Amino acid sequence: MLRVAHAVRGIGQRETPLRRRELAEALGYWAAAAVKFSRGIVHAFTAGSATRMMLPYLTPEATARSLRYGWQVGAAFYAGLVVAPPADHVDPPAESIDELIDQAIACPDEHGIKITEACLREYRINPKPVYLAAARACTRDLAATGLKLA
Repeated sequence: MLRVAHAVRGIGQRETPLRRRELAEALGYWAAAAVKFSRGIVHAFTAGSATRMMLPYLTPEATARSLRYGWQVGAAFYAGLVVAPPADHVDPPAESIDELIDQAIACPDEHGIKITEACLREYRINPKPVYLAAARACTRDLAATGLKLA
């Protein structure tokens, strides 16, 4: 879905034969990969963020379905993985955005870059420090232990 979202965004900026081909390949890859559950904890966040990129191109009905199913996925992950109530306040990390990007690039797991990109994209839309703190925490966890799926 992430590759599809980026392809749709590219076509929205300017349609070219190369971008149409990328969308076709992305859709095929998504369909083929749908039978596998891979790196689900990180993808639950990045897929939700990628959905936002596609909203301008979806019908009202598809938008409603995307938001409904996205909410269900988010609620399921929250219910299954969160053991403490959410914090009322999250302090921004001491690192600058450039330093968070550097940490993501240095992370041995490519998902550090994916989660940081999604967090920064959301932060630009809704500048709450929780997105920066999430990028830092996820990248550090991935660098220290790799992604562990239960």
